Amino acid sequence: MRGRKTINISTSIYNEFTMKKIPVILILILTTIPFLSNGQIYSTTKGAIRLEGVAQQETIIAESKSLEGKLDITTRKFNFRQSLSRFSFSQGELQKKDAEEKYWEVDKYPYATFKGTVINEIDFTKNGDYGVAAKGILSMHGVDNEAKISLKLKIIDGSIAVHATYKVFLSDYNIKIPRLVVLKVSEVFEANCVFLLRPSQSPIAEK
Repeated sequence: MRGRKTINISTSIYNEFTMKKIPVILILILTTIPFLSNGQIYSTTKGAIRLEGVAQQETIIAESKSLEGKLDITTRKFNFRQSLSRFSFSQGELQKKDAEEKYWEVDKYPYATFKGTVINEIDFTKNGDYGVAAKGILSMHGVDNEAKISLKLKIIDGSIAVHATYKVFLSDYNIKIPRLVVLKVSEVFEANCVFLLRPSQSPIAEK
């Protein structure tokens, strides 16, 4: 499965978000909150995430707009958390129910989380586009695994737009695919996350 051809990751969500929405949001930011250099923690509770798994007979897409994210620009700690019960699925409610009960087991494991650090040193007070990475622990279904996540950052006067991409292999998290649906459920899912981070007073929790 790991030899599967890599899916090209679309940046349309990121481009639309950064090009169309940031200017409007910045008007609010500039009139209500301090500039980037005056704070340390930047966060959101309204990030977007898209999971896509391409199997031989079916493509599964799950999306949510309740992704929580935090970045400490002093220590470069970067965390995010997603409630696994707040996805919508391309095949509707039955697919959502199957994912929550048979695969994710949301009653036992309600969240997927990442706790890590941006490994590149950048000046978060300078506007611009940056390609960096974060290393840390990706936790899901009761399993913790080391992970490296690619990040595209766009810094514009007091806001940080983040586009994060990574892969999730179900077997790495003890999520088993029943033999009857092995041709319909992919072993690997591509994850695309988009955040617009704003200054916050809430600290980043320790690992």
